[in-house]
Amino acid sequence: MAIDLRGGTCWHTSPTGIVKRHAPWSTFKIPHFLIALESQAVSSPGEVHRWDTTKRPAAPHWPDAWAQDQSLESAFTHSAAWPFQEMVSKIGQSNYTKWLGQFKYGNGHVPLGRDDF
Repeated sequence: MAIDLRGGTCWHTSPTGIVKRHAPWSTFKIPHFLIALESQAVSSPGEVHRWDTTKRPAAPHWPDAWAQDQSLESAFTHSAAWPFQEMVSKIGQSNYTKWLGQFKYGNGHVPLGRDDF
């Protein structure tokens, strides 16, 4: 569900979608940003991650802002998924488990070997 704080308009997927559990998708970028910094997987929000077009080719649905090198800050701003996916192995499962537990985030389950959120 999303609410436009200026106009008060409320959007949701469907009446049943509000109560159904979903994968975190882009909302996970918020704790992921903090976990990346706290676990020192990145040195700063400005650290640049080079886009490897072979490993992460642009998908047809990608906005232009995704198909380029990204810092943690620009990836967060543009909601670009691939830089966050690249950080998964640097952060490691134990760091995710630790921080998600401290945040009390969702069910705290961290799927081994996955970076697709």
